This record gives sequence, structure tokens and C-alpha cells, in this order.
Amino acid sequence: EAISGFRRAATWIGRISPPEILTFAEDEARLMWQRGDAAFLRNWAYVYSLARDDPGISDKFEVASLPGGPGGTASTLGGWHLMVSKYSSQPEHAAELVRFLSSAPEQKIRAIEGSFSPTIQALYQDSEVLEAAPIFRGFERTFKNLVLRPSAQTGAGYMRISQEYWDAVYDVLNGYEAEERLLEAEESMRRILARN
Repeated sequence: EAISGFRRAATWIGRISPPEILTFAEDEARLMWQRGDAAFLRNWAYVYSLARDDPGISDKFEVASLPGGPGGTASTLGGWHLMVSKYSSQPEHAAELVRFLSSAPEQKIRAIEGSFSPTIQALYQDSEVLEAAPIFRGFERTFKNLVLRPSAQTGAGYMRISQEYWDAVYDVLNGYEAEERLLEAEESMRRILARN
């Protein structure tokens, strides 16, 4: 199924996605879409507030969940990470800042002003949040079907596994044969996991 999916995605390059999309960072893709030069965009929730506040596009788009197979949707749990370095010279102040930034009032402000996804589920039912960012309606349904990133399974190798996967996707989208490239990636990932 992965090979089939990779092969299908490779046919989109040069057909429904310009070849240069492979060199874009997230914001370059967003700007192309926001200018009206792309029909679809896959990005993070923060883009909603940027598009909502842009008079050229504010009433010309909708948001949908990522498709995930026959009739389903796919979402993964990622996140914003706030932490205090053990090397900090001011760990108490840093921890105070983390508590402030992760507080319900601050997350509510960020959800309203920038459509940043809150980590506090009650904010997805807050009327002010939903009025400012209707994108969050139905997110509770999304949370019930989340797929966790495999950081627990990959441990210290997570970044190397993630990079290997990214490289494989990039190579296939650039014309590398999907089955051969995925077998190479699988072997490399097995070696990384064996070392962890």
C-alpha cells in the first residue's frame, strides 16, 4: 500500500503540483496558494488566520481534514514543545514562562489571534475561540482518530528515522522508483532501530 501511495503521489508532480514544489518550505507553498496560484494547500492550522485576514482570499477557501483511505481521515499528533533546558542559568524564570505560555488564557489568545491549535481540549468548545477560528469545530472528532508519531517506538532514533522517511519521499517524488527506494529506506530504518 505504501508503494502504491508513493507511486500515485509521484504522478502529481508536474501535473497537479509544479515541479518546484519539491523545493518549497511550508510558507512558500502557503504564499503560492494564498496568491491564488494553487487550488489546494496542506499546512498547519495557523494558516487559517492568515487567510482569514487576507481580503483577497478570506471568503474563497474552506478547510477539510486530510483524507485517510476509503471514507476516512488521517491526522497525526505533533505539537509545540515548550521546555526548560537543563543548562539554563535561570530555570525558575524559564519554567514560569513555560507555565504562562501553556496556560488556558494564553492558549485562548493564540487560538483566537493566530489559530494556533490549543493543547487544552476545553478551548475547542470555547465560543470566542470558535467564532474567531471556526476551523476548530469538529477537532474533538479528529483527536479521537489521531495517529501518534512513532517517537516512543523509535526512541533516540526518531530524528534519523524521520529524515530517512523524508528522504525516501523526496526521492520518489523526484522520479526514483518507489519500490526500490522504499526497500532501501526500510533497510536503513531497521539498522537505525537496531542501534537504539
